[in-house]
Amino acid sequence: GAKPILKVSVTPSQVSQTLTSMAVHFSGTGFATSDLAATSTATSSGVALYYDGNGNGFFDDTDSLVPLTNGTSGWRSATDTFDFVPATAVALPGAMVEKIFFIAIRISPARCIPSSPFIQNEKDELLRILSPFKF
Repeated sequence: GAKPILKVSVTPSQVSQTLTSMAVHFSGTGFATSDLAATSTATSSGVALYYDGNGNGFFDDTDSLVPLTNGTSGWRSATDTFDFVPATAVALPGAMVEKIFFIAIRISPARCIPSSPFIQNEKDELLRILSPFKF
């Protein structure tokens, strides 16, 4: 399943604000976008944006996938930056009211096969991939 790697808190300073885009840069020794599943607008996407549906601050089954725009969302050419562009701008609550989002990743199915004796499962592979990340 998708694994949350980053929690993003958005607190608008005014009423009637929307989230229209977000960019996240992945970096670290050995990271390759091919370590992640192919990107799409579905929950199977290698990189996805979720809204904290129940407002508890934790990534769980009540959180909603934010549908992204095809062609606009995705990896920037020749970089490790991913642009999230919601298909519909996400309404933010009133002024000074926090709304929480999660960036989640899904490992490429090809990477779930242990590639060394030290990588026993998807969790170990995820930790190997994430350990050098900087946000």
